[in-house]
Amino acid sequence: MAIAVLLVSGTGMIVSAGVKQLSITWLWMIGLGVVMMMIFVQIRVVPFARLGKCLAVQDWPAAAGHIQQIRVMVILNLAIGLTIIAIMKIGSR
Repeated sequence: MAIAVLLVSGTGMIVSAGVKQLSITWLWMIGLGVVMMMIFVQIRVVPFARLGKCLAVQDWPAAAGHIQQIRVMVILNLAIGLTIIAIMKIGSR
């Protein structure tokens, strides 16, 4: 739900301001933010659902594998988030 609110409100703000007025750092932030949202949806749909099934049948080794997949994707999302912060910080100079 929060992702949908972010997309709708952000799109509304961009449309009202005009895309041509946005700096390249803002465009990078928007693009990478969308990538982060897609990674989150991927986490929620694939390995998280599989993890739940493994836990229901107490297949601990398979569950551990899915937790590792989730961990890697969360670290990737964190790295992208930190990259966005760096881009915005550099772009504000």
